[in-house]
Amino acid sequence: MKKTILRTAAGLDIGKDSIFVCIKYQYDTTDVSIKGTREFKNTPKGIASLCKYLQKKLLANVPHIVLMEATGVYFENAAYYLTDLNYNVTVVLPKRSAYFAKSDNQKTKNDKEDSKMLAQMGIEKIGMLELWIAPSPHMRELRQLVRYRAQLVKHRSQSKQQLHALTHSYDPFSSVLKGQRTHIEYLDQQIETLEKEIESCVKRDADVFERLTNVCTVKGIGLITAAIVIAETYGFALFSSIPQLISYAGYDVVENQSGNRVGKTKISKRGNSRIRAALHLPALSAKKHEPSLKSFYERIHKRNPKIKMIGCVAIQRKLLVLIYTLYRKNISYDPSYEQKKQDAINRSRQSANLAYTA
Repeated sequence: MKKTILRTAAGLDIGKDSIFVCIKYQYDTTDVSIKGTREFKNTPKGIASLCKYLQKKLLANVPHIVLMEATGVYFENAAYYLTDLNYNVTVVLPKRSAYFAKSDNQKTKNDKEDSKMLAQMGIEKIGMLELWIAPSPHMRELRQLVRYRAQLVKHRSQSKQQLHALTHSYDPFSSVLKGQRTHIEYLDQQIETLEKEIESCVKRDADVFERLTNVCTVKGIGLITAAIVIAETYGFALFSSIPQLISYAGYDVVENQSGNRVGKTKISKRGNSRIRAALHLPALSAKKHEPSLKSFYERIHKRNPKIKMIGCVAIQRKLLVLIYTLYRKNISYDPSYEQKKQDAINRSRQSANLAYTA
């Protein structure tokens, strides 16, 4: 009996140098079969060859999906190229595909097996996965600017530490000290110029600037901090929920408990470290100057008085959620929102109690 092909999927495991692809078909008998596996170089020529291969294997008039992970920047060339050719491209966060691999009982992990797993995920989730939307040139420019600034800030911090060590060493050479100070002054100028360029870049898009202005109504969050978070998430394009965003930034909580043994509970830090670094100083400022966040910090600090960093990290996580909410909804921050929400809950409970007693 002839089987009818219902859907096709291509799983792409993309690294710095190579792309492993696996093609799978699903039939009306619910059977799934592998129709090809190949390796291509992650170069413009290799991606062009990949497209010709997909054109042969992904049948016309049959629903298809091309699934890949958001692995650093290595996936971007293939994602842009395939999207321009009207392929249904989906880019998933690594943790999402990792959970699917566990549920699919994947025992061996290598590039070839990962491509098979991604193809299987495409077959099973084809109607539930959102298609990837290429970030605008404006967002790509903003990300490059904020990342270059982060490099300069890190370099300046290292240079200041070196200057401190030189200053306190025995009989330092004046020419070396002068050179180090001059270098730090140069970095200061470069960072200042770059921050003006970031501000100018943000203002070129009226919608983005309006949303970031609303985000900056939270005390402690400045335009540069907000721009970093937006650029690192491409305007939250890949996220449909707050838990996804928290996991992406590495703020998801990892527990270590089994039976009577209770280990240390901490954040995973398996995520975008640039976002966590950008929110560190704003969190210290917010816990002092934003009343609602200050009381939130104090409640956490009472439970863990010996470790102040727990409260600071909780504030960072809270700020990330606030940025996501204010940016998505395009609204300014209401400091009394939590109190209004609690008052509404209390009124609802009182009404319920009155109705019950009546």
